[in-house]
Amino acid sequence: MSFELKDKRSVIRSCDRILIDEASDVGRTGQFDGRLIERNGTRLEIEVYMKIQFFFRKGDSELFKDKQGDPSWSQAERRSFMKAWHQLIRGTWNRRNAGRIYSGKTYSYSTQTNVAASERAKPVDVTFLFHLKDGGFMWDHFEVDVFKTPKGDLHPPVESHVRSGHFGNTGVLSSAGTKKVDAGQYHQDAYGFYSGYSTAAHEFGHMFGLGDDYNHEGYYDDRKSVMHSGPAVRARHYNVLLSWAARALRNAG
Repeated sequence: MSFELKDKRSVIRSCDRILIDEASDVGRTGQFDGRLIERNGTRLEIEVYMKIQFFFRKGDSELFKDKQGDPSWSQAERRSFMKAWHQLIRGTWNRRNAGRIYSGKTYSYSTQTNVAASERAKPVDVTFLFHLKDGGFMWDHFEVDVFKTPKGDLHPPVESHVRSGHFGNTGVLSSAGTKKVDAGQYHQDAYGFYSGYSTAAHEFGHMFGLGDDYNHEGYYDDRKSVMHSGPAVRARHYNVLLSWAARALRNAG
């Protein structure tokens, strides 16, 4: 039986309003269903909802020679992988007070959160929700192929644009149509410079539209950034979502 993990969509109370509800493409690789919700007239919430299928592939038998473990996935291992991925991503990226959106003709936005709240400047929370499915079929935003590797193994890049990492005892390659992203490690990453770096958290940033900080002149030296080689989520990483919300409000107005 196919395993599914499905978050409940945010509750809309009588004092709340849904301002935007649309399927979105943002940045170079971001795809999601997005809602902008006004909470009690005082706060805004960006709800990012993604449908992701995981396809668990048998590992290379050559890699398992003289090593413990089975190249095939058990049902328990598949479920454990998906639950751990879900917990890691939501724990890393869900954020209260990610920035502010200013009402008016332009609906400008800012990641400055120390500005006094007002009718024109509402604080914004960001919530990531998921529908994850083990194989089968659904209309998804992303599909992730998970190739099992021996526990502790970490392999170098297998293609110039797709990298193999490990998540516990797995290697992960991820794609969405013609778009390619890669998802990888849950534990500390041998490719990173700082303890706590997670390739899975980094690659998920690409899945909602972020680029690599190490390819950006202004952030090249910020190695502690999660979009570089470290564990830190920066305020600027939410600009792509704040920009989406502000642009959607302008278009709706």
